Amino acid sequence: MKAETAKYMLTEGVTNINRNKLMSLASVSIVAATLQVFGIFYICVVNIAANTAVLRDEPEIYMECYPNADAKTLEAVEKYLQQEERIALYEKLTKADAMARLKEILGEKDSSILEGLDESFLPVAYRIKLNDPEDSQNMADDLRKVTGVEIVEFSGDTISFRIRILSWIQAASAIMILILMLNSILIISNTIKITVFARRKEIGIMKHIGATDWFIRWPFLVEGAIIGLLGAIASFFVVTYAYSVIVTRFNTDMQLISSQVFNFISLVKPGQIALKLLLSYVIIGEAIGILGSYISIRKHLVE
Repeated sequence: MKAETAKYMLTEGVTNINRNKLMSLASVSIVAATLQVFGIFYICVVNIAANTAVLRDEPEIYMECYPNADAKTLEAVEKYLQQEERIALYEKLTKADAMARLKEILGEKDSSILEGLDESFLPVAYRIKLNDPEDSQNMADDLRKVTGVEIVEFSGDTISFRIRILSWIQAASAIMILILMLNSILIISNTIKITVFARRKEIGIMKHIGATDWFIRWPFLVEGAIIGLLGAIASFFVVTYAYSVIVTRFNTDMQLISSQVFNFISLVKPGQIALKLLLSYVIIGEAIGILGSYISIRKHLVE
């Protein structure tokens, strides 16, 4: 394609958008809305997958003893942990540690509810790392049988739950995105249809003097591509800005409210997914725009 021809196609595509500003704006908006939904589901999937990978790579068992367990019982529990060959290392969380953590979670305003209470109602707990992650289930079962142990939790349960949630989110996102993409294509198709109808005489003259079908089609395809690109860019900035705000707040709050079991849960940084998200937006937006234009032209352009 010659430079002059490419310039003509681009100029005509932009001109077509200006001629139908309201419909073009509606098309850009619906593409942006579609991609925003896609972005939300994509971010959810990425974060669940990332945190699930962390749980798999860093398996951890969290164990609590009964709050009223006596010193002899607690000593026996710790001796069991020291002698267990499957355990690589463990960290003891004393009642004092638990009280300090609770005060940190409650903050200055609400910590007053602890006045008059000592740490006796809180349990001694342990974070346990294993030599072999595959032993998590068996190790957890054995720990539950130890005298004085009340609660045993491990990441395997959370991994299974997250995998189920991940599959549901992926299925739901596929359905929602498909529906919104069809709506986007329909609206873009109607926008192009108006332009084709308005220029039907001009198109007839062009065909009469020998213009090829693709020479006539290209400006409309360019119009659809521009609409798709604008929708993609708008959606990208909206979603990334909103996600950046959420990540900053969430990761800060999780330092206070995350459980002692899985305190490494966090959201993926925006910079880690921005490029992939942008590329996905551009590809999907362009596909929607061009497909919508092509369908409209194929139906309404006089051959």
